[in-house]
Amino acid sequence: MKILLEIELYHCKYSSDDKPGHRIRDLYEVCGQAQKSIWWAGSLMKKADLITHLMRRDSDRISQDRPSRLERGTTETLLTIKEIANLLPLSLAVIIVQPGVSKAEVSEDQLQLLGVTQNFLWEMYQLPFRSLRAGSR
Repeated sequence: MKILLEIELYHCKYSSDDKPGHRIRDLYEVCGQAQKSIWWAGSLMKKADLITHLMRRDSDRISQDRPSRLERGTTETLLTIKEIANLLPLSLAVIIVQPGVSKAEVSEDQLQLLGVTQNFLWEMYQLPFRSLRAGSR
């Protein structure tokens, strides 16, 4: 059995419009965040840096009396993973969540933007890319 470090980076942009999902600008922002994620895939040495970054961001949220972003595990779990990260192969996936975007009503411009983002992530580092509607998984 091969042990693999799997990290999924979720990028979400709430909609400021009365009709969520219709503003291409919201989708541009979240796709841009997803494209910037390739920085973490740039080298194997960045795995520990990513985990440090996640721990710092979570600590910052908690110190501001905001909820943790960790869905499973704890900061201690992340610390343990960080200690062994350089020994494990990494699987990194990028997911965007855009409230209100639906398959039935997606525009051609939105589809093109999603396609360009998917292609960019795959061509640069063979990163899988998915998009989800808020509330789905």
